[in-house]
Amino acid sequence: MAFMVGGIMMLAKEVFNPLRCATIADCLAWATEARAVTAADKVDPGAAADIIGQLGRPDCPLLMALHPDGRLREGADPTDPANWNVIGYEILARSIGGGDAFPFPFYAKLSRPERIAWTLECARLSAFLRARGIVAKFNVQACDFAELTQHMAALGLRWSHVHYELAEFGQDADGCIGLPPTKAAPLDNTVFDFYKDAALDDCGEGEPTSARGYATVLALVQEQMERLGRGELQGKAFHTIKIDSVPAFAAFNHRHPNPSAPPPTPESCTAAAAALSAFVAGVWQLDPDMQIIVEATATTKEELARVPELDPSHPRVSFQGCHLRAQAILVAYPSNGAGTEHAENVKWYRACGECLMA
Repeated sequence: MAFMVGGIMMLAKEVFNPLRCATIADCLAWATEARAVTAADKVDPGAAADIIGQLGRPDCPLLMALHPDGRLREGADPTDPANWNVIGYEILARSIGGGDAFPFPFYAKLSRPERIAWTLECARLSAFLRARGIVAKFNVQACDFAELTQHMAALGLRWSHVHYELAEFGQDADGCIGLPPTKAAPLDNTVFDFYKDAALDDCGEGEPTSARGYATVLALVQEQMERLGRGELQGKAFHTIKIDSVPAFAAFNHRHPNPSAPPPTPESCTAAAAALSAFVAGVWQLDPDMQIIVEATATTKEELARVPELDPSHPRVSFQGCHLRAQAILVAYPSNGAGTEHAENVKWYRACGECLMA
């Protein structure tokens, strides 16, 4: 694969059609090549200010990554990754020698300006891919939305140019997400004042009435449909609900996504499946077009049968990761930063036929 160099996918012209038409088997092959980077000797990423300016470069200690959502072909064997079509991707990151984990300790300590610069880079990548027919969502913290909108506008970007998820974190007194991470305020009807065509990330964890619990989200689905019916909204504030990995793994996999966490009991797994089933049924009764993304690696008929409402071939259902689990595709792409290094980077990518935002 000419577009794979040292385990990293170079986002030049020849790669866009493979990304658009990929199966999970293709992604697994690309992500396996990435192990040459993620399983190498660990490298200290260094100062955040230096890293932010290098994002997108193939020699950056933190590499942008794509994690796919898959949908099973009708009637196909779910154990074969070639039977899962890729519906879209989430924009994440991986570090040299950091394995399959998102570099959250690094991200959580970013200052507010650094975090917004990071998110802006993700927005540029999302717009770059969307313009080429590829869905790639990035995470936006609600506390950053207004300022990020201004920075995007300065680049000629609008929210309609990107795909994004409204994430679960807030900021501490210093403007960082912090460790342990600061949680965002509970979802409420202010989502209708700011957002359009978003995905709601990390839904279903905790009690039903918690910040993103099933009852909380279901109430927003109902209010959204009522507002649309009254003509108070020009379009949906959110069109996708992503089920958090903790309840999803309990329901489908009968385990916790964190292998070091205490495993759920059989009774709690049965309850998790029932709660997820009831939630999905309730959502689709209100809004039959709502899309559901499940953060779980359910790849056998037995696992998938535990929540029959979420038919893996349903046109509104996809499973994030599928056979990849946490493996991701490492990508490098042309940045429009400033300075000599930027000029050399753009020159290299123009030779490949593509330049971000060009």
